[in-house]
Amino acid sequence: MEFFDCHCHTERSACAEDVSLAMYTHIARRGGPAFAITDHSAHLFYPPGKAWSFWGDDARAVFDRHHAAGLTQCAEYVQWLREAQTGNMLVGVELDVFEDGTFVFDEDLLGELDIILGAVHGIRALSQDAPMAEVKREFKTRTLHLCELGVHALVHPFREFKQKSREVPLSLIEWLVETAADTGTALELNCHYQVPECDVPMLRLCAQAQVPIAIATDTHRAHEFGDFSYHREMLDAAGIEAGTWPQTLMGPPTGVLAS
Repeated sequence: MEFFDCHCHTERSACAEDVSLAMYTHIARRGGPAFAITDHSAHLFYPPGKAWSFWGDDARAVFDRHHAAGLTQCAEYVQWLREAQTGNMLVGVELDVFEDGTFVFDEDLLGELDIILGAVHGIRALSQDAPMAEVKREFKTRTLHLCELGVHALVHPFREFKQKSREVPLSLIEWLVETAADTGTALELNCHYQVPECDVPMLRLCAQAQVPIAIATDTHRAHEFGDFSYHREMLDAAGIEAGTWPQTLMGPPTGVLAS
């Protein structure tokens, strides 16, 4: 089975290294499996030189000051991708959200995208080393905003916990899978920053609850693109057999690609 890679970055993401839109268009012209370009919405929205502001203490103040220009930058981004789009390359975004439900993108443009990924980045309670109850509350609040919007998949949900050396309670993984099942949202198996101790139980619960699993390299470096070895390892560890993958894994959104 060919994997649909729902999550790849270009030079428009500040954390990207040696990837570029030109690289992806070259790959797409050769044919092959579908993949999606999904740069960080915060990196697209915030002003040049302040791409990491969403992760800072003045995130909302910079967002509000730069709002009009940010909307323009979002429109330019979508146009930039559409002009280059070819083959089985999809146009999307990795969408950031404030705790109050404000999305860091032009919401009027979201309907024009092929795919929308939801990301819970910059959890303030984690950065402040707050009690787990507060961390869970913030994580759940942001997650629900994204699910209610109707994102196709929630990406690397537990990465920030590992980066802050915080253990993820099984109850939170269970809550996430239940929420995804209730809202029809896929959950991402991501290999860019690997969290097997969370990924395996999440995958097992997804299989039980029939929650689609989104495969993603989250490519930031050219050598990461097309490497699905971690995904195969985790699916095998979770007992999800290859014969069930067509029914278990998320494919490109319906109607996006020509038949």
